[in-house]
Amino acid sequence: MFSLEKAPVALGRMSELGYSMMFGETKKEFFFKNIKGRGYADTGKGVITEFYTPIVPKGYDFLQEIGRCAK
Repeated sequence: MFSLEKAPVALGRMSELGYSMMFGETKKEFFFKNIKGRGYADTGKGVITEFYTPIVPKGYDFLQEIGRCAK
């Protein structure tokens, strides 16, 4: 089961100290790619993975879209 309580997420450029504060001591080698929405996450299983977030247009109405999908 996924728990946000144990799911640290880091976006953007961070220092080594920043990554260690987010994920604790790890042997993971973090690197920066100049791509919007890219980061690292740990879903609570101790495996830090690279991920990409979707780019949502300004003014997008999530509730309206959820209502449309529910019909």
